[in-house]
Amino acid sequence: DGASSALLRCGTDTSAIENIFISHTHPDHISGLPMFIQMEYLNNRRESLTIYLPSEFEKAFWTTMRGFYLFPEKLNFDIVVSTIDDGFEFADTDMKISAHANSHLCGHREFLSSRDYDNRMQCFSFTAKCGGKKLVYSADIGSLDDLRDIALNADLLLTEGMHLDLDRLPALLIEKNVQRCILTHLPDDFGHEAVQRSFSKAGYQNLGFASEGQIVDI
Repeated sequence: DGASSALLRCGTDTSAIENIFISHTHPDHISGLPMFIQMEYLNNRRESLTIYLPSEFEKAFWTTMRGFYLFPEKLNFDIVVSTIDDGFEFADTDMKISAHANSHLCGHREFLSSRDYDNRMQCFSFTAKCGGKKLVYSADIGSLDDLRDIALNADLLLTEGMHLDLDRLPALLIEKNVQRCILTHLPDDFGHEAVQRSFSKAGYQNLGFASEGQIVDI
């Protein structure tokens, strides 16, 4: 949430954004999307926008758009929705992005098993490869096990810090040869200095913390 205002504060040319990838539909990961679409409409955007989102949400997305009075027929630009399932891949001339299902939403399994809802507990981490470099974005995950198969030889791992065991993370980073790790999605009272010290003590030196407007060279 707050993506639109953050983009404006950072001076981003939002009309140059061609693709948006949604990892899962928890409100803090998707509620900024309607605001972004409205902002682009008010900015008289003409370029089409492709939104990649979990396949379980495709129908609900269009319902939400109409509920917010963001009728696609009245926008200045086309919105193309492409669905994400495990094994999804995106590629253009420069970059390849792959989606990897994780266990973040699986705690709802028992609740959903007795209800006829469309929810399929879809949440995805992403790997991006470009120019011989590899970026891994965890999104929200259920445990460190969600990173084991995708973190190998990552030049940069951008991972959330709310739902994993930070005490065990340094060993995984060393085992998987992760060159640099940046933590994001942290509570307000997060002890940055203490965590930095614990990672250094465990033998992992290349830890950082995400901040608004941060630019990272890989």
